[in-house]
Amino acid sequence: MLRLRVKDIDDDENNEEESACMYLKDFMDKIMNELTLSGIPEISKVTFTKYNELTFDPDTGAKLPDPDPAKYWLIETDGVALAKVLGYDKIDFKRTQSNDI
Repeated sequence: MLRLRVKDIDDDENNEEESACMYLKDFMDKIMNELTLSGIPEISKVTFTKYNELTFDPDTGAKLPDPDPAKYWLIETDGVALAKVLGYDKIDFKRTQSNDI
């Protein structure tokens, strides 16, 4: 949520191009289309899902218990910026995948 308080706008009802309503609509369009609040501009949507990493014993093939099941997150995105994402310290580049061709 973003709250804005705009001061010193004269609302001239005779001049439709410079009314406060038109100013706020133009301002909203600029914010929605040009502003990146945080993150990477090429990625438009992000969803997070907790998951359990399955590990198996290489000798017997039996599933091993997960010591910390809340530790793993799957992050899915709309948009791709793989080169930028791999530059972050907290990203595990060995387990990062992309389906962008």
